[in-house]
Amino acid sequence: LWKNSSKNPIKFADIGCGNGLLVYILTQEGFGQGVGFDLRERKIWDTLRNLGKNSGTSIDLRTATILPDEDNLSQFNGFDWLIGNHSDELTPWLPLLARKSSAKLFLLPCCLFDFYGKYQRRAVKSTFTKSAYREYLDYVCNIGENCGFEMEEDRLKIPSTKRICFVARHDNLGNEKTKLKSELSQLNSYMKFPN
Repeated sequence: LWKNSSKNPIKFADIGCGNGLLVYILTQEGFGQGVGFDLRERKIWDTLRNLGKNSGTSIDLRTATILPDEDNLSQFNGFDWLIGNHSDELTPWLPLLARKSSAKLFLLPCCLFDFYGKYQRRAVKSTFTKSAYREYLDYVCNIGENCGFEMEEDRLKIPSTKRICFVARHDNLGNEKTKLKSELSQLNSYMKFPN
């Protein structure tokens, strides 16, 4: 995915990085300069930082609370890619954060959350035709498309039942900035910003 990138090194942010292993691996393999953000520091972070230092690379893992709202959606300017690998509550926000930060997106949804809590199924129970997970994937995909991304769907070869991912690296809007503005305003129906 990144080997054919015209920009090298790539700057990426792993939002909700957990143990930081993905940041470590991508950095060590030379794919780019990454920063991992998570709510709390993990014990393994010091080990990963030391392993990086011993091999001449810097492993940047930061404790941070990511609180997206309508005033700080571009907080990841300067990154080429945002990664949401099981990013839980931040999953529906990541397409919006990527768009407003002018970044591409890799998103692996896991736990079902909407913008302000647990995801509630949209269909009436008697009319369910999809699994809750498939419905959620469609919901996240729709958010990404409304943000102006072409949401490419793939199935990862990992030992998990939650292995459907999205890659958003192309616009589906071309240069139609007015259409983008319209699509983003439609997201207000999903987000319901609190007063």
